[in-house]
Amino acid sequence: MMNYSLAKIIATIGPTCENKEKIQQLIKKGVNIFRFNLKHNTLEWHRNKIKLVRKISKSLKIPIGILIDLKGGELRTGNFEGKAFLELKKGETIIFAKKDEKSIYKIIPIPKIRNFFRFTTGQMIFVDDGKFQFKVEKITNKKVFAKVIEGGKLGERKTITLTDFHIKSKVNLREILPVLKLCLDLGVDFIGLSFVRSKNEVLKYKEFFKTHKSHPWIISKIEAKEAVENLDEILDVSDGIIVARGDLGVEISFEKVPLYQKKIIKKCLIKGKPVIVATHLLESMIENSQPTRAEVSDVANTLYDFSDGLLLSAETAYGKNPDSAVAILRKIANFVESQKPEIKNFPFEVKTQTQAICLGAYHLYKSEFCQKQNIKAFAVLSKTGKTALSLSRLRPYLPIFVLTENKSLVEKLTIVFGVHPLYLPLKNIYQIKGEREIKIILNSLKEKTFLKRGDKIILIYGEDWGTKPGKTSIMRVQEVV
Repeated sequence: MMNYSLAKIIATIGPTCENKEKIQQLIKKGVNIFRFNLKHNTLEWHRNKIKLVRKISKSLKIPIGILIDLKGGELRTGNFEGKAFLELKKGETIIFAKKDEKSIYKIIPIPKIRNFFRFTTGQMIFVDDGKFQFKVEKITNKKVFAKVIEGGKLGERKTITLTDFHIKSKVNLREILPVLKLCLDLGVDFIGLSFVRSKNEVLKYKEFFKTHKSHPWIISKIEAKEAVENLDEILDVSDGIIVARGDLGVEISFEKVPLYQKKIIKKCLIKGKPVIVATHLLESMIENSQPTRAEVSDVANTLYDFSDGLLLSAETAYGKNPDSAVAILRKIANFVESQKPEIKNFPFEVKTQTQAICLGAYHLYKSEFCQKQNIKAFAVLSKTGKTALSLSRLRPYLPIFVLTENKSLVEKLTIVFGVHPLYLPLKNIYQIKGEREIKIILNSLKEKTFLKRGDKIILIYGEDWGTKPGKTSIMRVQEVV
């Protein structure tokens, strides 16, 4: 049965939730999208698990999105020889080297170690979202000696962040052709770009997919200082944004993250682009069965700021309680939604007819007349998803049922707040909307949703739908018959 909650939950697939039973359980608890982090596991593993999610989604008759998280222009630690982690003590000297090897010092392998040779004495190195901190002491024989400032158990393949030190990264699509082929073969819905710094990186991917049948939405992860500085241009060319707070909190200093999170969410809302907040949402639940009260407040405030959704990383990938983490996230989201926080004084862009009609539909719903009518939902006919995005950003706190004959759009809309996409395989149903066509639409809503005879909805569509996408022109109160 479909979950009619409004906020979206993205769960990262990993060792503790990769089998059929766990995936089914997470979907039933409220997951809308599964994230596949290509920084871990083989391409074949990802291919098999994506196919499994698609199969489960089909059997449950619940649309589930697939997000591929690409390796970006970031630095990462490598793999250790014969061990899963390295114990680091505060004050000891360690070595950063190209690979793990025998030494009197503990070695942290860095496959891209050449980037470190430009360091100077005193340079700070932050690993795993700043949990581990090091200060460079000297560089010699292609090795970097550093003192441990903050230690602990360091795992493999952890991100490295540097303050006031820019590592140039070029988008080379040839290097990741196998990954792009996988995205095309499996019809992946979203591609997450790590460490985006300018619009040019996004445009290269857009250009590549423009020549192919599959067109995944490009989601830019804001985690670099340059991304914050170039946010407007990145937002203009991206299909959505992920606020990746871990590395961002190192690049711009952690006390600034809440402010920039609010600013990024507001900009996305004004533009009508979905925005997801990630990192450390329920970090304590990697080990514990309950979140801290601070984590609950953080998640709730993210939704009170009008984020479209939330992304769980380690909590589901290798945490001890992946299903509980999802259930608690959904519980928090349901309560926030019940409060219906109202958007005030947002300078929404109204540059198209579709945006104008959706704004009108929102005010119609808010009118005294409609409040007395007990409107149950919005129903939208859409080919491109623009109508759904234009209405969702206004946060009416009602389910938005989007009917489309565009099959590839169904899973893409799983990232949009409040939207519940429905596939309606009737050719040209939207071009003429007489009594017969409206009845087919209403019957479909009764069959696939909680709506029943006598319920009132607000129906939004275009009279010339099918010939001029983007020309939404009709809104009306409609009784389900």
